[in-house]
Amino acid sequence: MGLNCTHGFWDGPYSAFMRWRIALAKAAGFPPLLLMEGFYEPPSEEAMKWAAPRTGGPLCVSHHGPSLHSWIERHTAELPVSWAPFKLDPLYVLLDHSDCDGKIAAKHCALLADRLAGLVKKMPAEWREKTKLAAAGAREASQAKEDIRFM
Repeated sequence: MGLNCTHGFWDGPYSAFMRWRIALAKAAGFPPLLLMEGFYEPPSEEAMKWAAPRTGGPLCVSHHGPSLHSWIERHTAELPVSWAPFKLDPLYVLLDHSDCDGKIAAKHCALLADRLAGLVKKMPAEWREKTKLAAAGAREASQAKEDIRFM
């Protein structure tokens, strides 16, 4: 079981698809994908209570608890990162996409193919072949005027 897309765009485990998109986002200069809308998960309420300053001290036994709580509050206030500034980048349609269903419209495929092809050399070696295959699949879908379907 895994993710299969038409036109040879992707064929492999869902977990690998996520790791590939994380690497794509980094290579393209996006914020870390796990901090973006739809991916970011805030610290649990239980964890925040554990580290919160309180009379008698925090629930955690470390003196780092209150400073950890403060750091988390300060650094997560602006999260998740909005996709709005990135919507014109052709990668947006891939990065902010479901990993198990849906489609990338044919009208986006040519620009996506170009963007992926331009990132191949910036990708870690382990992801270069997958990036080439995805670029070729997007190009094939564009030429056929067909959507890339996620199955």
